[in-house]
Amino acid sequence: MRPRISPLDDLTYDVMTVLQNKAKALEAYAKYIEDASEDEEVRQAFEDMRLDDTEHVRTLKEILARRLDEDLGDMESEDEDEEEDEDDDDLQAGAHRGEAIAHAKTEPAPRRGESTHRR
Repeated sequence: MRPRISPLDDLTYDVMTVLQNKAKALEAYAKYIEDASEDEEVRQAFEDMRLDDTEHVRTLKEILARRLDEDLGDMESEDEDEEEDEDDDDLQAGAHRGEAIAHAKTEPAPRRGESTHRR
């Protein structure tokens, strides 16, 4: 399997970028709505846009959470596959030499942001 060069695929990065831009827009709407306090039509348009963007942010957060969960699951599967391949190699080497291989339980690789130091 070909290793990933980037920790995020393009689509997940795109979701994060749009989410960030929408979050910045939500911050700006408060100022725009205040500026339009004397123009009901413009104020209402800004409030409607803010509500739409609030829903967009909620949707994007849900999508991002699912994508990151799936990505972590894929990474764990890849780690398990690599461990199985190493175990198979050990078994074959041990059988070739007529030795019994004792398999110690190993801890899973740390997730993103976790310390590699175990207590």
